[in-house]
Amino acid sequence: MRRELFDNVLFQHARSLSAVTVVEGFTFSDFLYDGGHIAGLVGTDDQGRQRRYGASIVIGADGAMSRVAEMAGAYDFGHKHHQHWIAAFRIYFRGVGGLTDTMEIHLLDELLPGYFWIFPVGAGEANVGAGMVESAVQGREGGAKINLRKRTYQMLATHPRLRDRFAGAREVDGSFRGWQLPCGSERRPLRAPAGC
Repeated sequence: MRRELFDNVLFQHARSLSAVTVVEGFTFSDFLYDGGHIAGLVGTDDQGRQRRYGASIVIGADGAMSRVAEMAGAYDFGHKHHQHWIAAFRIYFRGVGGLTDTMEIHLLDELLPGYFWIFPVGAGEANVGAGMVESAVQGREGGAKINLRKRTYQMLATHPRLRDRFAGAREVDGSFRGWQLPCGSERRPLRAPAGC
């Protein structure tokens, strides 16, 4: 299932729960504080008006590069350890040969330390992508910098395990997305420091 479909199914379910209040179009900018402790959120709505929401618990479910976590002091993304992060991207393709309903992960020499994937999403489409340890992509481990996207496209055209499968495949226009993904090998707090 495509990510945007799954996210919407999850969102609609949460919205249907009586104990959940949904606020759309809100952009987080800061915290509300009470006695030095986080007591809610401050931000703007889609009309640019400032909004404040009190809460006994604030959960920053805004992704791996969470602004909420950084502003709460739970992580400093400006000083992250690149050997604990994956530079990754995905593109949707139609017509990948040999596509089944099984997810594929390929560990290929050309992408080490990293991996390549093919995730079927239905209707003859697949989420295809690659990820590699950021420090290797950036050339921080003594090697040259790596253009991960270019290397992956070269592999799709030439690698013996991939070239025939992608010979007739077509990229879905506008589907390229890149991310920085935490590996889980770096210990990060799950909450703001005491006193927040």
